[in-house]
Amino acid sequence: MTELTFEAIEKAVRELAEERPDFRYDKGDSATCLYNPDDRQPGCLFGQALIRIGHRLPDHVRGSINRVLVELEVETTQQQRNWALDAQASQDKGVPWGEAVKYADRLAKNREY
Repeated sequence: MTELTFEAIEKAVRELAEERPDFRYDKGDSATCLYNPDDRQPGCLFGQALIRIGHRLPDHVRGSINRVLVELEVETTQQQRNWALDAQASQDKGVPWGEAVKYADRLAKNREY
């Protein structure tokens, strides 16, 4: 099990986006991202990343990735929270994982902190 840090999560997200750049997450009729896979969907980008590093979320955990990071007590900067939220929001809109990460990177590059 990898230590639960934002850097470890981000690394796993980037690996998944590189491995499956054209994958489009379908959250179905759910209002928010579903982190864990079930019989209807494979789990979102961040859910898959957390599973990859050995930290599958309890099934009741829902909401934005920033809420999840707070609940898991993962230390983050504002820039990291923005990047995660941008990548998640993009994939929730049906953008392929590779493009969702690139989109978050572009926004992060253009923001001033």
